[in-house]
Amino acid sequence: MLKRELGALGVLLVVLLILIPPDGMLSDNEENYFALAAKLVGLMPDTPYSAVFDASRHRVLADFLLGHVIALTGFETAQIALRLLVCLLFALVLRAVFRLFSLQALDGLLVLVGFAALGQTLIGGEWLFNGVEAKVAAYLAVLAGLYWMMTRREVWLGTLMLALATWFHFLVGGFWFLSVLFLRLLGGRDEWKPVLRSIGVYAVTTAPLFVLILADRWRGLRVSGTSDIPSPDIIYSFIRAPHHLAPFLNANYFLTLWLPGFLLAGAMLAAAFFMAHASEDPRFRRTSLWGALLLGYLFLAVGLSFLDRDTGFWGKFYLFRPASLILLLWIVILLAFLNELRIRTFTAIKVLAVLFIAPSLLLHAGSELKREIDFHATYDREKHALAEFLAENSGPDAVILIDPALESSFIDFERITHRPSLVMWKFDPTNDHDLGEWYRRQQFRESLFTQGCAGDLAYPVDFLLTTTSAKPGPAVYASAHLRLLRLPQNCHRSNP
Repeated sequence: MLKRELGALGVLLVVLLILIPPDGMLSDNEENYFALAAKLVGLMPDTPYSAVFDASRHRVLADFLLGHVIALTGFETAQIALRLLVCLLFALVLRAVFRLFSLQALDGLLVLVGFAALGQTLIGGEWLFNGVEAKVAAYLAVLAGLYWMMTRREVWLGTLMLALATWFHFLVGGFWFLSVLFLRLLGGRDEWKPVLRSIGVYAVTTAPLFVLILADRWRGLRVSGTSDIPSPDIIYSFIRAPHHLAPFLNANYFLTLWLPGFLLAGAMLAAAFFMAHASEDPRFRRTSLWGALLLGYLFLAVGLSFLDRDTGFWGKFYLFRPASLILLLWIVILLAFLNELRIRTFTAIKVLAVLFIAPSLLLHAGSELKREIDFHATYDREKHALAEFLAENSGPDAVILIDPALESSFIDFERITHRPSLVMWKFDPTNDHDLGEWYRRQQFRESLFTQGCAGDLAYPVDFLLTTTSAKPGPAVYASAHLRLLRLPQNCHRSNP
C-alpha cells in the first residue's frame, strides 16, 4: 500500500516538475512578485522612480515570506527551491483530493496531462501550474481545505486552510471558501451548524486582512478619471488586462479568444448535470451538482461582464479567476464517473489517452524550456556588462527609461542593475491611486520614445535604453543589441 502511494505521488511529482521546472529562470510574473517582495525587505532600490511601486497591502503575508527567502538565498536560488517545494506540495494535496474520488495513479496522471493539454483553463488566461506567486500558495491551501472539509465532520482545520489561502490571495481564498461551504450545504440540513461555525472562524482569522483591503479601497474611492487619464477601472480592465477581465472588449475579441472557452464550458455544464442525475452514489451526485454550479458561475460572470462592458467595475474582482481550478475539478469528477461505470476496457483506454497526450506535453515543455534558455542567453551577458557600466558611470538614483520594444527582455533590469527604470508595463499596480500613476508613466514613456521631447519632462530621466536599430542619438554605451543614450540636449531633466 505504501509503495503504491509513493508511486502515485512520484507520478504526479514528475508531471508537475515538467509543468513547473525549477530552472532558476524567473518568469515575467515571478519577476514582478519577487521584486515586490524584495522591495518589502529592502533588497530593491528605495526611490520614488522605481518601476516597482505597487503599495497594495493584500499580499502582505506572501511578500513577507517570499522577501525573506530571497534575502537568504537570492532570486534564482529562491525560485528553484520554491518551485521544488510547490511541486512537492501540489503532489501531496492533489493525491489526497484524488483519493476522495477513488482515483489511482494512472487516473491522476491522466487528470494532469489532460488538464495541461487543455491549457490549464477554460477562459480568462488563468492557470495553476506555471511558477511561484501568491495565488499558487493560495491554491495549495484551497485544495488542502477542500480535502479536509470533505472528509471531516468538524470544519476547523479546513476553515483554517481556506483562511490561509485568503491571506495569500484574498480573491482565490474568498471565492473558494464560499464554494466549499456551498458543497457542505448540499449535504443537507445537518450541515448548517458546521457551516455557521466555519463562517465564524473564517471571519475572525481573516478580519485583519480585510481591514487592510478596505482601507486601501477607501483611499482609492477618491481616485477617478480626469481630463488626462481614464478611470482606474477602465485602465485595469480594458487597457492593461482585457485578456483576463474583459470578454466584450470588442466583437472579434470575444469571438476569437473567449467564445471557444464558453462553448466548452457549456458542454461541461451539461455533462456535470448528467453525471449528477445518473450516478448512484449520493455523495458523488452532490459533488457533480457542485461542479455544475461552479460552471454555472462562469456564465453568471460573463453576464456581469456584459452588463459592465463600458465601465470595467467588475474587472478588479477577476470574475474568471476560478476557471482553472473548476476545469481541474471537472476532469476529476468526469474520470471518477467513468470509473464508476466499470467499462471493461477503460484501463486500456486511459493508458492510450496518456500515451497520446504525453508526447505533445513533453515536446511543448521542452520547446518552452529551450525558448526560455535562448531568450535569456540573448541578453544576459549584455545585461551584466551594462550593469557594470552603470555602476561605474551613474549614481544610484539615475533613472534609465527602457524602450517598450525591449521591456519583455528587461523585466529583471532593476534587480540586476540596482537602478530605477520608472515604469514597466508588466509591473502594473492593483490599487487605484498607484494605477493612475502607472498609466501616466506609461504615457510619458511612449511619448518620449515615439515623439522625442522639448522642454521640461514630467519625470526625471537620465538615460534611455534602446536597441541598436533605434534612431541615432548621443550613445554613451553600446553592445551587440543595445544602446544606452544620454538624454538629448533638448530635453530638460525635471528636478525630483
